[in-house]
Amino acid sequence: MNERIERPGDQLVQRIVDLVRRKGIGEGERIPGETDLSAELGVSRPAVREALMSLEAVGMLVSRKGSGRVLQRMDFGAVLQKVATLAPLDDRRMLELLSIRQLLEVGFLAESISRMTPQSLDALGRVTAEIEAKAARGDYFAEEDQTFHLLLHSGLENAVLNGILSLFWTSYRRIDPERMSHSQRLDETAAHHRRIHDAIRAGDVRRAQHHLDRHFYDTAYVIANTPGGGEPDG
Repeated sequence: MNERIERPGDQLVQRIVDLVRRKGIGEGERIPGETDLSAELGVSRPAVREALMSLEAVGMLVSRKGSGRVLQRMDFGAVLQKVATLAPLDDRRMLELLSIRQLLEVGFLAESISRMTPQSLDALGRVTAEIEAKAARGDYFAEEDQTFHLLLHSGLENAVLNGILSLFWTSYRRIDPERMSHSQRLDETAAHHRRIHDAIRAGDVRRAQHHLDRHFYDTAYVIANTPGGGEPDG
C-alpha cells in the first residue's frame, strides 16, 4: 500500500492554518505578516512565504494591497478547476470521476428540478436542440453537453459540483474530436439529453433520473472504447 509522504512545507501550511484558527481570525480579516509568523512559528521567512503562497493558490488567502493577506472562504470549485487545467485525467481516473458524477448528479436531480426556473428550463431546451442538430451533422458536442449539465444543476449554486464538472470536462475534451465523432454514439447520446429534458418538462422526476443514469453508462462506454482518450499530450 502506497503511503503519502508529507513534505515539511505541508506541515508548515497546516501549522499556519492551526494558528489562524487559534487566533479566531475570521473571513475578511487580516492574518499576521510574514515576519510575525516566522517569529511565532520559529521558521524562516522564505519558508513562511512559500506556505502562504500555497494557501493563496487554493483560495484560502488573498493578498490585498495595503492590507497584507486576508482570510477568505475557500472556493473548492475554483480549486478543482485549477486541478483540471494543471493535471488533466487519464482514462482510468476519468471513469472514476464519472462514477462520482453519476452518484452526485442523479442524487441531486430531484432538488435541482425543484429549483429550476422557467428561464433555465427554456435554456435547457435550447441546448438540447443544439445537441440534436450537431448529432445529426455527425459533429462532436462536448461544449453543449457540459452546458446541459451545468444548466441542469444551476439552481443548486453548488461550486463544488460545478468544479467536479469542470474537472471532468477539461479532460474529456482532450479526446480527439475526429475520433469521437466516429466512435461516440452521437444520436443515442443526443436522445438521452432529449429524454432527460422532456421528462423534466413533464414533471416526471423518476423518469428524468432514469434517463440521466443511462446517459452516464453511455458516456462510460465512450471513454472505455476510445483509444487514447484522456491521455496527456506527448
